[in-house]
Amino acid sequence: MRQPPGTLQMQVLQTLSQTACKTPATLADETALERKQVVKIAAALVMRGLADRRERGCYVRNNVGEAFLLSGQKITSGPIGSRENEPPRRRVKRTVRQSAWHAIRIEKKFTLSDIMADVACQGDGLKQLQGNIGRFVNRLADMRRLPEIVDSPEAVYLDRQGDPALLYVYQPKATGRKGKVVVRVDFQTHGRHGQAGTITNSVRTSGTVEPGDLKNPRYVRLK
Repeated sequence: MRQPPGTLQMQVLQTLSQTACKTPATLADETALERKQVVKIAAALVMRGLADRRERGCYVRNNVGEAFLLSGQKITSGPIGSRENEPPRRRVKRTVRQSAWHAIRIEKKFTLSDIMADVACQGDGLKQLQGNIGRFVNRLADMRRLPEIVDSPEAVYLDRQGDPALLYVYQPKATGRKGKVVVRVDFQTHGRHGQAGTITNSVRTSGTVEPGDLKNPRYVRLK
């Protein structure tokens, strides 16, 4: 039977000691829970500020946790807090291409009809859906040629608008428009956990472009 939200956290919080440091294995024995459950619950209690991790794999109930128990309060939700008074969250709808990519990763080998059947519930008309997915699949196929495109493009342009970028222009196999691969030059990545990012040349976008658009003054032909 599924436990109400917060019940397992309360069980572990009550089992913790303020003085003796307890490991997940000890807590699992004392609560009859699985060790993996205890590890997650202990981490949630630390996030709530009700417990402390003295060292790796060793937890105690802190003064806040002790006062919480003495007050008779109960944990009534999961580790990120109660959503009782929050408005209901809207489910983020996948785009057609996101759904197609998800289906491709599952199917591995597929036909265009297979992918269309998987994402047909998106609400697009049949012709529009076929065109959208077809273009997406063709772009994926073109990206397998990325080393060839960068090594021997039809033309290379410098995009002077915004961050400097190089446009490698090529001829896709399934369209009359020109294909493009955009490489951001000296692109600054964002570091994680406060660490500094790195500067790199990065493939940021791909797609197609009308030849006439490349006559815009923002583009300078290099090759």
